[in-house]
Amino acid sequence: MTVSVAKQSSVNVAKNQVQLNRAVNGMWRIAKKAPMFCKTTKDEKTKTETTKYTHLLNSLALKVAVSGACASVSGMLENDMEKYGMNINPDSKSLPWMCSMAPGAAFMLEQFLAAVVQQIIHSNKILRKGLGKHARNHRAVTKLAIQEVKRAIFDPASAVPISTTVLPMVLSRKSKKGESEAPGEKLAPDHSADAAADEEADEEEAGEEAGEEAGEEGAAEDEA
Repeated sequence: MTVSVAKQSSVNVAKNQVQLNRAVNGMWRIAKKAPMFCKTTKDEKTKTETTKYTHLLNSLALKVAVSGACASVSGMLENDMEKYGMNINPDSKSLPWMCSMAPGAAFMLEQFLAAVVQQIIHSNKILRKGLGKHARNHRAVTKLAIQEVKRAIFDPASAVPISTTVLPMVLSRKSKKGESEAPGEKLAPDHSADAAADEEADEEEAGEEAGEEAGEEGAAEDEA
């Protein structure tokens, strides 16, 4: 059976993606058995070796994280379908959808969290050194370090702004008697009277200057 060139290209791309996923999962599955991530103890009596693997996240924490991610994806999908007026097939409340996580992906997530914690500690050290007041760790400084690392990691990758600042609208009109102001609405000070006085003063000065110039011109004509 002959396959067109365009279809064969799409098939090749799909095969490459599957092979890459298998290679990545296999690499991280083997990486957790590296000496830097495990501890081997040897019993002198029985001459047996026992290997213990270090885990930042236990199986229950991973299940909770996967369950929350699946629930978020399902909720976003139902929300989009509701906006388009489509019939929604609701997710089961007793047995909701939950995908599996490969051991390699779980270990990669653990290393990501370890790198985040390491960066927080480094930022905390820099902040305490810059302040020069706290020789020991402080809760407020730690919060600043966490916010800085969160901004540096997640802000560039976000499709929408993480935080939005909303300022109250400032109006220049005067409120009538019995009219209540909206929450957060403040009236700007009325400078119309000052502006009118300044305009009158400018007009008076311009009139005086024009009168002086006319007087000078009349005196010059009389002399001539």
